[in-house]
Amino acid sequence: MNNHPKKNTSNFSKVYFNLMILIGLMINIVFFSLTYQNPWISDGYPYIYGTKLFNLINNQNLFFLEFNAYGNERFLPLFTFIVQLIPDNYIMWHGIVVFIFFLSSIFLYLVTLKLTNNSKISLLSSILYSLNYSLSIKMLSWNIFFAHIFNGFFGIASVFFFLSYLENKKKYFLILYFTSSIIGTLIFE
Repeated sequence: MNNHPKKNTSNFSKVYFNLMILIGLMINIVFFSLTYQNPWISDGYPYIYGTKLFNLINNQNLFFLEFNAYGNERFLPLFTFIVQLIPDNYIMWHGIVVFIFFLSSIFLYLVTLKLTNNSKISLLSSILYSLNYSLSIKMLSWNIFFAHIFNGFFGIASVFFFLSYLENKKKYFLILYFTSSIIGTLIFE
């Protein structure tokens, strides 16, 4: 039997995946270079500086018990925890947020590939997701809105893990599915 077409299909998928990585990196690098000078702005001040000031006044590095620390009626334990770990250098944090957004586009490519089994559609979906900043411009240009980018990442990752579980029936995919779903919910519901 000749397995040559299968190898070409596999190599074809790898070419599209590598192309998606290259285009996705270029899109996110351009975006980062256009927005990296946006410091902590707008309603980010009380979250970033308020949390750091709260810890400084109380002579502590982290707090865990105040999940409703911002006066919201929301349960945000991981958001509260992550805000305390944000570095003082907003450019570094902005780079981390843009990188997580880039990882989301990779997961979206993989999810679309699992659903359609079409590398071209997966490539196009990932590129459009990365380019469609009208949906995510506020989250990507204002550093404090990282929770939405992180939610998107964990949401798309959970779909990928669930589809992988349905395909392979391996329990670790199910564990990763539940874990990523719970983490995404606890960051920002």
